Amino acid sequence: MLRTNRKNRKEERVTVRAFTAIDLLATLAVVAVVVALLTPALAANNNRALRVQCAVNLKQVALAFHIWEGDNDGLAPQSCAGNSQYPLLAIPGGAWPTPADAPPAQTNCPDTYLVYAAMSNELATPKVVVCPADDRQARTNFGSDFGSLKISTGAHNFGVSYFAGRDAVLASPRMLLAGDRDICADTTAAVIPNNGYGISSDGFFPPGAIVGFPTNMSGLTGTNHVGWSPVRMHQGFGNVALLDGSVQQFTSAGLVNAFLHSGDTSTRSGPRNVLLFP
Repeated sequence: MLRTNRKNRKEERVTVRAFTAIDLLATLAVVAVVVALLTPALAANNNRALRVQCAVNLKQVALAFHIWEGDNDGLAPQSCAGNSQYPLLAIPGGAWPTPADAPPAQTNCPDTYLVYAAMSNELATPKVVVCPADDRQARTNFGSDFGSLKISTGAHNFGVSYFAGRDAVLASPRMLLAGDRDICADTTAAVIPNNGYGISSDGFFPPGAIVGFPTNMSGLTGTNHVGWSPVRMHQGFGNVALLDGSVQQFTSAGLVNAFLHSGDTSTRSGPRNVLLFP
C-alpha cells in the first residue's frame, strides 16, 4: 500500500504542466486589463485627495484672515493697502489697482502676495497658500523667501495659489475671501490661453510677464462659460473660502452663482466682486 501511494505521488509530480510562454502572456494581459480598469479610479481618488487638501489649506487661510481682522479693527489685510501703519502693505499708489473693464486688458497687480505675507504670524508657513494641485512651488519661510525680491516685480506671486477678495468685509458673509486662482473668462478648451489659465497670472499674459491682476468678476458673470479651468488644478472644480469662514467646493456654475449672491455692495474704486489674482 505504501508503495502504491508513492507511485501515485510520483505520477502526480510527472503530470504537473510547466508555466509556458502562452500562460505568461495571458497573465500579463489580465494584469494589463486590471490596471486599465483601476487607473481612472486611482486618478479620481488622487484628484479628490488634492481637492480635500486644498480645502484644508483654505480653511487655515480663512482662520488667519479672521484672526488678523480681530486684531485690526475688523479689517482684512487687503483693506489696509497703502495704510502707513502697515508698511508691508504700502503698495505703489497707496491702493490696489482698479481693474480694467475686461480681460485681456488687465491692470498689473504684482503685490497680491502681500495680502498673505502680512498674515505670516497667523499662517505660520507659506506652504498653506499653495494649492497641492497647482504647479507653483510652495515657499518655506515668509521672512526669507518673500523678502528676498523687490516689491512690484511680481515674482513673489509664484509662491501663492489663492486669489484674495479685494473688498471683503464682515458685513457680507457670503463674499469671496480667497480661493483657487485658475478662473477663466471662458472655459471652452478652444479659447483657454497659454497654460490653460484664464484670468489668472499664466493666462492672458505670457509666462514670465509680471503677474498679478485685479479682476472685476461681476463684469464677467454675464458671459458664457466663465468658471474654473477644465484642464488645470481641480479640472473644472474649485475651492473658495467665504467671509463666514466656510470653505465651499464649486463647479463653474456654482462659482457664477456665488458671485451673483455674494452680497457685495462695494463701490470703492468702482466695480463689485473684485478679486486680486496672484
